[in-house]
Amino acid sequence: MVDALQDEMNRLNSLRDKLAFKDANGAVDDIERTLNALPGMLAELRTGGYVYKGFFEHNLTTLTDQWRRQRPLVTNEIGNRQRALTSEMGSIQTLHAQHVPAGSSLANLESRVSDAERSLESMYKGLQNAVSEFEDKVKDALWTVNQIKNATFTLQGGEAAFEAVPANWKKPGDNDGVEGVLFLTDRRLIFEQREEVATKKVLFITTAKQKLQSVQWEVPVTAISAAAASKRGFMNKDDFLTITLSFGPFQTTDLHLRGESGEAWRNMIEQVRSGAVTQERVGQTAVGTAAASAAVNVHNWGLPMGVIVGAAEGPIRIRAAGKVRYSGTLDTTWLNSIIGQRVTDLVGAKFSGRPRSQVPALAHELLIPLKEALQPDFQAKGAFLQDVQIDLLDEVSM
Repeated sequence: MVDALQDEMNRLNSLRDKLAFKDANGAVDDIERTLNALPGMLAELRTGGYVYKGFFEHNLTTLTDQWRRQRPLVTNEIGNRQRALTSEMGSIQTLHAQHVPAGSSLANLESRVSDAERSLESMYKGLQNAVSEFEDKVKDALWTVNQIKNATFTLQGGEAAFEAVPANWKKPGDNDGVEGVLFLTDRRLIFEQREEVATKKVLFITTAKQKLQSVQWEVPVTAISAAAASKRGFMNKDDFLTITLSFGPFQTTDLHLRGESGEAWRNMIEQVRSGAVTQERVGQTAVGTAAASAAVNVHNWGLPMGVIVGAAEGPIRIRAAGKVRYSGTLDTTWLNSIIGQRVTDLVGAKFSGRPRSQVPALAHELLIPLKEALQPDFQAKGAFLQDVQIDLLDEVSM
């Protein structure tokens, strides 16, 4: 009896710590802190001369508005759960004071605390992930700005940086390749060497190094006839980009990208080559502004059959529906197909292996990535995507 009672008291102490809901309160503070810092980061980005990703400001407004609505719901629910569960804990403490084991009452309380943790997480996790991903994108753009500031080359009049990534250029005849940074502007693709090389060795140990930094090659985007992405290396984990030129310093060359996918870079190069990138400029160009102010079409989309994804508990089916608002002329069949494809890809990528209790969080989490994934598709068709809405996202029976 004494041992059983002591075990229950230990379990109750553990529950007392859990009732602080440190993860939920920490997430609330983290989201608030990040959203408060992001306006300053965007201001730094724009004053640094970065004129693209004009949707950043709108995305920040969307996330902030969503959080202002969601935060009081989360904090109120934390308080409600704490009060109810603390009351139950008091009843068990009364039994323990009388040296009476709580038995199944304690087990039920443990289950209710776990349910509360999962329920609270579903209220904030999607937004927390979306805010974190957005912060990463802003930091990535700031990194590009800083790399341009530290480069040995200068931008041409009217030229603006779009993206940069650490890369290894597979220079012909060099087994190790050349370490550096690959830059994409709205006019050129540039590779600049940035690495330290050994200048002196004693018994195979490097005793002196020299920093090398210089432009190895640059080509106008108009010279790029093809950009191809591939996966190589151990278990195909290494991202490569192959550039083919119609004229220039080489016919074909490979780059090992570090931290970004070859497919993402292939798409960005195509954006620049096609001129679609101008619609991402802050304030937009005349073309972009005209597209945005044209008649707005509304298309209702849905995946009634759902998307099958491997959750932590096993395969589940998730259905989704919503609206897109756009200007331009687009075929309904094409719209249903491309939206269905992008939603399926994102749900599969973002939810695989996660517990099914987090399904409600996906609606917040997918909103901005879905718009970013669809924008190039709409631009390629001469249309302008203004807004994406997710009205329904839930689990349905298999």
